[in-house]
Amino acid sequence: MEHFEVHKESLEDLIVDMHTHGPKVFADVPLKEKRREVTVNDFALLDEMSGLTLYLDNFLITQNLPETTKERIRAYMIRYRPEKNKSKEVALNELRIAMFGDQR
Repeated sequence: MEHFEVHKESLEDLIVDMHTHGPKVFADVPLKEKRREVTVNDFALLDEMSGLTLYLDNFLITQNLPETTKERIRAYMIRYRPEKNKSKEVALNELRIAMFGDQR
């Protein structure tokens, strides 16, 4: 029961501090992990992984659509643009590790 009371008292202290000082009470709380920024290339790689890019490419080839419609579809497609010294396979592997974790 003492353990509960300790946590209850610390929670009450935190609530009082938040009421008086506002969100500044959380300024010293460290982040659990740093997350990297999501880029347009990440979304392009997700489209590659899901098969959306391949599907749309095949759809544009096989369907008898006017060129304006094809260009409109291509305008919404995001293509992967490789960064310096990083191949598409390496970027896909890094994205898989970021999403699903290292399977070791």
